[in-house]
Amino acid sequence: MARKVKDDRVVYRSHNEFGPLKSFGILPKIGDFGLAQQIIIDSRRNIHPIQPDHYRAPEVVVGIGWSYSTDIWNLGVLFLYRDPTLADLNLGDSTPSLQGEEKKLFLEFVGKMLRWVPEDRLTATDLLGDPWLLRDAPSKR
Repeated sequence: MARKVKDDRVVYRSHNEFGPLKSFGILPKIGDFGLAQQIIIDSRRNIHPIQPDHYRAPEVVVGIGWSYSTDIWNLGVLFLYRDPTLADLNLGDSTPSLQGEEKKLFLEFVGKMLRWVPEDRLTATDLLGDPWLLRDAPSKR
């Protein structure tokens, strides 16, 4: 058993009284998202409903098929609202704590995710280079 003794006292000691770790062969469940689905790699567009009602991307609501861009829609909704109800959506009124250039950059950032046409939404990789996310990042030299 690993330990360090200093001045007649144990400073560190490792216990393994619980035995070896067990693998139960189970998969984790995503909490509070009862409609989460696994995307089949071979499929480009899925048609079964996903997402809680308030988070649903337009293509899921209409039932025309969805893909990875629905996650970008969800990210935009989460950034914009703590209570993500899309009734009376007005981006300008949703950001009272932001002012000036910061508010402008934020609204442009969220607007890139909340596009009705899925193909018009930026990808997660593209969003990483957005000026709103990079505004406080140290500049590269």
